Amino acid sequence: MMRTLPTPSPGASCPQCAGLRMYALTYNHTATCTLRARTDSRGAADHAMFGSFAGTRTRDTTTTERALLIAAGIPEQAIPDQVDLDRVTTSVLVPRWDGIDLGGIP
Repeated sequence: MMRTLPTPSPGASCPQCAGLRMYALTYNHTATCTLRARTDSRGAADHAMFGSFAGTRTRDTTTTERALLIAAGIPEQAIPDQVDLDRVTTSVLVPRWDGIDLGGIP
């Protein structure tokens, strides 16, 4: 029996600034959105954590990520406590939650 993964709702928007979801967990936030600032800070911390490591690292899901996943239509109970970060290139880290299909990067 195939398991259906939770997928984001079309037309999802940021719960704070109403910026539309563009793809995966990327939203078109306004410049003053604090969720944007938190996402940017987490991204910088993730890059610092990775250093020159190539591969996958795991860390806890943040409250900001959880809020954006819920805004995208992912049921709260389906969101894992941890996220895997896959290094795609030296400057791109892709978050991946087990059991959630965010549709990837275009």
